[in-house]
Amino acid sequence: MGHTVCANAAQRLSRDAGSRVGLRAFVAVDVFNRHRCLPTVAGMLARVTTFTIDGLDPRRVTVEIDVRAGLPNFAIVGLADRAVREARERVRAAILNSGFEFPLKRVTVNLAPASMRKAGPGFDLAIACAILAVGGHIPREALERYAVFGELGLGGEMRPCRGALAVAEGAARAGL
Repeated sequence: MGHTVCANAAQRLSRDAGSRVGLRAFVAVDVFNRHRCLPTVAGMLARVTTFTIDGLDPRRVTVEIDVRAGLPNFAIVGLADRAVREARERVRAAILNSGFEFPLKRVTVNLAPASMRKAGPGFDLAIACAILAVGGHIPREALERYAVFGELGLGGEMRPCRGALAVAEGAARAGL
């Protein structure tokens, strides 16, 4: 929208004041509007469905990733235990060692619902898939049809994870 406003103002100035003054006016308007008219940089968001184990029952969890401009940071929020918070290092190493680029931006991971306790390394794969979806390496629409669950090694390989059968049962009940 900011570019359209700039272009329209420059065209009006060109018509009114002649081409030489119009060009100067366009440059002045363009420089002015770069800082005032353009919208703020929007973040990129991806959502992935996974499950946590509550006793013997699987509970649905939505992993939301927001990547924004800013100082590089990787935060996980949403009542995560220590193993889930440690996923930051496993996911970063797995993405880099698999040949993908980890975003050098502010990455926020939300595990919703925030009121439910999340435990274990089974969120690694869901977090990695969401980050890759934000980067355009995985189609976001494809992730909406699946539940993603698994632990990642530092080299990017998947490792066995406790509760996989319960998660598969929960995904089937949820229609995924």
